[in-house]
Amino acid sequence: MRRVLLAFAGLVTVPAALLVTSPATSAFAAASPTIVSCKTFTGTATTTGSTGSAKGCNHLWISGGRATQIGTGSTFAVTWRTGKTTTGTDATTVVTPSTCPSAFPEEIQAFGTVTGGTAKRLIGGIATSLFCANTTTGQFVLLPGTTWNM
Repeated sequence: MRRVLLAFAGLVTVPAALLVTSPATSAFAAASPTIVSCKTFTGTATTTGSTGSAKGCNHLWISGGRATQIGTGSTFAVTWRTGKTTTGTDATTVVTPSTCPSAFPEEIQAFGTVTGGTAKRLIGGIATSLFCANTTTGQFVLLPGTTWNM
């Protein structure tokens, strides 16, 4: 009887091992990251970082319709109205020629990667936006006709 049970246990183990597949082929593979887009974003930049406020955001279950962002060097932290958070790394580059209005003459592209936070569906996503900045006042706004994407 003992040999039969051991043989049976061996048969059960082999098929169970065959059920393990790579995430890319699994029926339960993770979905692509969600991208939250906001219609407006205004902020202020200093030599130590930036702060900003976004409104008119979609995916209300994550955003609650708005957010605040703090940037320091090459990282950012977003707090959504729902209390969820998003963190990541980012970089900026000046776009020339600028298509910004004269009140905010410098066009800046911001791009980065969402790496953490409690808004798990955003992790792994790409954050991209185009801003118009006034380098004298430090204030910036979204390039007209674009959205803030996180």
